[in-house]
Amino acid sequence: MSIRTTNSNRRTAVRTRALRALATVPGEPSPSTIQQASLEAIYREHPGVRLEDVLDLKATLDTTRMADQSVATAVEGVIDQAFAELSSW
Repeated sequence: MSIRTTNSNRRTAVRTRALRALATVPGEPSPSTIQQASLEAIYREHPGVRLEDVLDLKATLDTTRMADQSVATAVEGVIDQAFAELSSW
């Protein structure tokens, strides 16, 4: 996959979309909900990411570190992990 660099505007759009989706979740969102919202935002905002990529990412990303983080920090973590993984493909 050719996602060498992702400009800050695109990252901001992904983050904003994920946080807006999570704002509608009642209570505190679970790590899997945060991961799902973040990956969906990446899929919708990044033209180079296919559905197959998102499914592969869902299986490989580590959500265990999210338990003690704020929602915004957890979203950033998922986005960082996802783009690092996509860049390595």
